[in-house]
Amino acid sequence: MEHNDSKLLRKLADELDLSGRHLEQLSETLCADADVVQKFLPDLQVLDQVAQLQNCIADVLRATDMHKQTQKIPLEALKRRVG
Repeated sequence: MEHNDSKLLRKLADELDLSGRHLEQLSETLCADADVVQKFLPDLQVLDQVAQLQNCIADVLRATDMHKQTQKIPLEALKRRVG
């Protein structure tokens, strides 16, 4: 892979991390309201799953060996789809 490609992949990974942190912050804010949690718990869990997926994808994009890194993905559903 060319150096510019690696740099781009790292920047994309950084953006995934940043947006994942934003999702986590949103989830925390929403979870502070017991009524919201009671009404929307499954949806809040989806926000958490999306943030986790983004972190996994970011790790793959940063890896020297992206194919090997996909085998380390802790989320089995993502591992099956990309592995």
